[in-house]
Amino acid sequence: MSLVIFAVLVAAAGFAATSSGCNSSDRQRPSVAAQFGIFFGGQIQRRDAVALEPDSTRQTQGFRVQFHPALKHAVALDWELDVPTRRRGRRGPGNAPRTKRTGHAEIPAGRSQYEQLIAFDPTDVPGTWNLRVDVDGANVLDRPFRVVAGLRDPDDD
Repeated sequence: MSLVIFAVLVAAAGFAATSSGCNSSDRQRPSVAAQFGIFFGGQIQRRDAVALEPDSTRQTQGFRVQFHPALKHAVALDWELDVPTRRRGRRGPGNAPRTKRTGHAEIPAGRSQYEQLIAFDPTDVPGTWNLRVDVDGANVLDRPFRVVAGLRDPDDD
């Protein structure tokens, strides 16, 4: 079985200041690294294909955002998951019906990491999914991945 640890995507550290009354040292934002994959033993295993497993005791997927150094000020985190649906749409490439799941979190000062689990629902369908994560309005992760039916490891192919 091939397990590839996700190479960290690093966003530029130049976020805009959240308050106009900050001095220059307060405006400096930490670097941000974001990862998506399967949570396993404290790590995140990057997968291009993820098994559609609704039982979280068998598989847990999600994303992690790390801040270095730890946050001096609270930041807003927004995420969006673009997924295919069972609804029928017009036929042809790019016409598959889709829906979006969204989430929001306020990450308090002092934190150096945030994790969000993304659970599969029994009504979810295989296909290409896309995850987008923004921190204070700046994109830190935009990643497509395949969700495949079946319980076997999709990366064993």
